[in-house]
Amino acid sequence: MLVFLLCWWGCSSIPDANNKIDYKHIPYVSNESDCKIESLALDTIFISSENENDMTSLDGVYFMKKDTICFADRQLASVFCYDTSGKFLRTHLSLGRGPNEILGLYSITPSEEGYIIVDASWNTFVIDSNWKKKLSSRIDWNTDKSDKYLLNHPDPNENGIYEYEFSSKSMDWWKGRLLIPIVTEHVTYNAYGQGRSKHFYEHSYTIGMLQGNDFKLVRMICPRSPVYLEYEYLSGFKGVLFTVCDDSLFFSFEADSKIYRMDLNDEKVVAFGCAGEDMNTDYPERKSLEESDEYLWEDHQKYGHYYDLKYIPETSVLFRSFRHGGSCKEDGLQVYKNTCLVAEYKVPKEFKVIGYFPPYYYAAGETGDEEDERMVIYRFSLF
Repeated sequence: MLVFLLCWWGCSSIPDANNKIDYKHIPYVSNESDCKIESLALDTIFISSENENDMTSLDGVYFMKKDTICFADRQLASVFCYDTSGKFLRTHLSLGRGPNEILGLYSITPSEEGYIIVDASWNTFVIDSNWKKKLSSRIDWNTDKSDKYLLNHPDPNENGIYEYEFSSKSMDWWKGRLLIPIVTEHVTYNAYGQGRSKHFYEHSYTIGMLQGNDFKLVRMICPRSPVYLEYEYLSGFKGVLFTVCDDSLFFSFEADSKIYRMDLNDEKVVAFGCAGEDMNTDYPERKSLEESDEYLWEDHQKYGHYYDLKYIPETSVLFRSFRHGGSCKEDGLQVYKNTCLVAEYKVPKEFKVIGYFPPYYYAAGETGDEEDERMVIYRFSLF
C-alpha cells in the first residue's frame, strides 16, 4: 500500500500540459483517393567533386534556396552550393571563431533575410543572404529555476527541463521565430521515469519556438499524439516531423499514421492522412534508455516509421517519407494535395524532398549501392 501511495503521489504531482492538444476531438478532414502504389520515375544527378576544395565530409543535410542545391556539411561547418545539374558553384562559411566562421553546424533553415544555423552545442548563427555572419548567440531556455528545483519539481510546462532533440531533423522559420524539435530527458520525467511514461507522452512538448533576435524559448507546442499511449515504452520512435507554410504548421510523429495541421495563430488543429502501405509496425518496447540507444539504428531499419515531411508552397503539395521496415529495399513517399492522399511511390532509401524549381522537384536519398559514396540528388515531376 505504501509503495502504491508513493507511486500515486509521484505521478499525480506532475502538472498537466497547459498547451495540450485534444487529439480525440479534433476534426479528421482527409479525403482519401484511390491511388496506385508504383515506382517514381527519377532522374539521378551525381554531385560533382573535381578537386579537394569542393569535397565534402558526406555528413550533412541538403536543402534548396530557389535554383541552388545546398549541402550543409556538419563536419566542416560549411555549405556547399550546386546548380540543378549538380555542378559545384561555391562554398560558404567554415569552422572557427573568425568574422565569417561558425563554431559548428547541425541544422540549417532559410529565413526571410538569409539562413539560421544551430550547432550541436546549442549555439545559433544568423547568416544574411550573402552568406555573411550577422549574429552569434545561443539557445536561451528562458527559465529562472535552479537545477535543484527543476530536478525535484518536474513539470512539462517548465522550459528549463527541455533540450534540443537532435534525433529529429526538422527545423523551420515562421515570422521571425525559429521552430526547433525539443525533448525532456529529466531524470524522473522521461520515456521511462518512475512510472511516468504515459504522462510524458501525453503532456511533454515536442516543438519549441525561439525568438529570432535572441533565440529565447517563448512557446512550446505539440505534445505527442494518442498513438503513444498504446505502448509502455516507445522511446526509439518518439520523434516529431514538421514543416511550415504561411501560418500553417504541418506535423506528425514517427509512429503515427496521421498528419496534423495547426494554425500557428490560434492553435486550432485538424488531422488528415493515412498509413503507408506494407509498414511493419510491430514495434519492440525497449525498457530502458540504454537499451533504446543500443538498438536505435537497428530498430529504425527493421520497423516501419515516418521520417520526413516537406511542404512545397509553389505547388501546394505535401510530401511524407516513410520506411517500410523488414527486408524491403525501398522506402515510400506519400503525396498529399489539400489533405487528400493523391499518390504513393516506391523510392530509394532515406528519400527526402528538399525543394522545387520548375518543372522539377528535387530530393536527397541513398544510391542503393553501399560501396558507392558519390553524392546524389534525385529529380522528378508529378502527374
